[in-house]
Amino acid sequence: MNQAHHLHAALATIAFVATTSAQSITWRELDNTSDSDCAMTFDSDRSRFVAVAGGRTLEWDGSDWVRRTTPTPAPSRLHTRLCYDSVHHRTLLFGGAEWVPIAGPTFVNTVWQYDGSDWSLHPTPAPSTRDEHAMAFDPVRGRLVVFGSGNLSASETWEWDGTTWYVLTPPVAPSGWFNAAMAFDAVSGRTILFGGENVSSQTLAETWAWDGTTWTQLAPATVPPARAYHLMASNGVNGTILMYGGSGGGVIRTDSWEWNGTDWVAGPTVGPSPRFGAAMATDSSGQTLLLGGYFSVYSGTAPAIYEQASLGDTWLYPGPGGPWIQLTPTGPPYRASGLAAYDSWRDRLVIASGSTGTVHHTWEWGNGTWTRLTPALELPPIFGGRMCFDRSRGVTVAFGGFVGLFNFLPDTFEWDGTTWVQRTLAGPSPRASHAMTYDEARRNVVVFGGINLGDTWTYDGVAWTQAAITGPSPRHSAAMTYDSARARVVLFGGKDSSGALGDTWEWDGTAWTQRFPAVSPAPRWTAAFGYDRATGRSVLVGGFSPNATGFDFPVAEQWQWDGTNWSGPTDAPVDVRGSSIESLVMVYDDALHALLLMTPAFGGGAGVSTDLWIGSRSVAEARVDGTGCAGSTAPKLCTMGAPIPGNGQFRFDVVDAAANGFVVFGATLGSGALPLGGGCALYLQGALATAAAVANSAGFATLPFPIPANPALVGFEMTVQAAALDPAATLGLTLTPYASVRVGI
Repeated sequence: MNQAHHLHAALATIAFVATTSAQSITWRELDNTSDSDCAMTFDSDRSRFVAVAGGRTLEWDGSDWVRRTTPTPAPSRLHTRLCYDSVHHRTLLFGGAEWVPIAGPTFVNTVWQYDGSDWSLHPTPAPSTRDEHAMAFDPVRGRLVVFGSGNLSASETWEWDGTTWYVLTPPVAPSGWFNAAMAFDAVSGRTILFGGENVSSQTLAETWAWDGTTWTQLAPATVPPARAYHLMASNGVNGTILMYGGSGGGVIRTDSWEWNGTDWVAGPTVGPSPRFGAAMATDSSGQTLLLGGYFSVYSGTAPAIYEQASLGDTWLYPGPGGPWIQLTPTGPPYRASGLAAYDSWRDRLVIASGSTGTVHHTWEWGNGTWTRLTPALELPPIFGGRMCFDRSRGVTVAFGGFVGLFNFLPDTFEWDGTTWVQRTLAGPSPRASHAMTYDEARRNVVVFGGINLGDTWTYDGVAWTQAAITGPSPRHSAAMTYDSARARVVLFGGKDSSGALGDTWEWDGTAWTQRFPAVSPAPRWTAAFGYDRATGRSVLVGGFSPNATGFDFPVAEQWQWDGTNWSGPTDAPVDVRGSSIESLVMVYDDALHALLLMTPAFGGGAGVSTDLWIGSRSVAEARVDGTGCAGSTAPKLCTMGAPIPGNGQFRFDVVDAAANGFVVFGATLGSGALPLGGGCALYLQGALATAAAVANSAGFATLPFPIPANPALVGFEMTVQAAALDPAATLGLTLTPYASVRVGI
């Protein structure tokens, strides 16, 4: 039995005691449905694929993408590029465009580095701002190579040695200045570039080689069709370069080609679906992963709307000749203002509609998997509609919203798990951005307000009834949920012509009563609101709230209402800060005994995925804190994956330890800083178990820590810290910060 097994076995004998001190709801990302406009590389020192999308750092654990929580988030950029610097052992992110509200894209020229633990901005002055450039790393010369620029329409060639940028001026250069792709050719020791677009927007089929001094146009016997927006990745095992996709001549391509050092060889024609903005990289075994992207379509509605729908699937290309193998399915493409409800009869999260006219299909999430359903009737592409689940009849009810240019709807739809049915009923006037929930005590759906409206309606499955015309003032985008313990509908905030509102109201089935708590959240609208049956509190998350200048901005905070008082704010998922209007939805999952929160993740100004978060007092958490203790190196501790029962991929990583040195992991139930002198602190109060590992030449060590599939582990907490031998350190060893781990859902 190795040391890791000893550590795991020792901790498995500890009496697991669930924590009772945590009262606030904490969150972790449960699933992200799609990744568009992403970038990817392979970290050869840690044997990990690394991807960035919408400010999220993702790592491939062998079976799925895991979001890596870093102290400094990855930059959120469009058209950025990612390469791995095997000399300095860092993932490099360069260029692209950051989205600035109202102003639009701002092109950037900064270099960010990811060491496997955190992102940092490199201080070196960089080339002028650029996006849609080509980028590759030359491991022989230890140089990052950058060519071209979309925003500059320039054929500049730049190189970076990890410290200094050099602009090179070869006598000739490729004419495809932007949206070309390039990769390092291990056979010839040169960087190969193919395709791109010239200044006249002509798509090209040229192959060029860069040796560090000169660009040489090659004349292979076989030439792939012209293209831009394609992907290329180096296979160091067999010395080939894989090229996939792109577009040219009005055709979005799905073909694959391989460069063998002298010629292009056609690969499989069947593989990932047509897409832009995907990412691709090859690992040290010669296997290539392709992630995400988006496809562009016309809505088909009048007037026609040009749309981009994001993808979240992952594909494997095992080596020369393929074939492409789909590893993970895609989830629901991103949609603004999607409708969501939890079906407690079938234990399914149902989402439908949304403002994206061609991807408003019905999807369900259950047992950790998204499934697209194909009913004969789909909801129209509604913006500002609402949906809830009728627990007494076992159907999901959707009402209202608008399509097209503010064409408000009075329509009522019902979903029984198989079929959507449009009910022909007299009821509320056409409206959008109203509040809606299900009243379990009165067994009816409650609808309040909407744009310029302040009336209350109820629906019992047979007929709509106007229940009140007094109560909260007319408003739209208010937050509303049902408190089952007190049999009250709770409403907060919203917006009217004067701005955001911050009042609290309750509906008892007959009349509205305004509540006047001593403390309230700041006025806000479009917040998510859900009732947590586990705590008996209504939880308010996010929303748009006016700042000191009077402008409305999204807030990443949560509040709780216990029927008498508001408490908060506490932290909410940071993604809610970038959410668009009408995009936050929260429900309670009876089976998980937790809240589910749907938020959009953004890349620049465009939605890239619909993220699903889980919130609970017993949510799984792995947090790194403390200062550590440096010597000749400053090792860092980080975690991989979520500590949930049954997660066999959970592990601890140490980066930046001494090369080829011993690393010792220690674990205990308690924590507390014990000063050791020299600015060092030990955070383990009586380590119960230890395990040893040897760092590789890049100073990386990892400790697998699979979590047994035992629900009794939920609530178990431990503290882990690592030490690395280092004669240059004050104590003869360096210490990492510590990780606080709580096994949860």
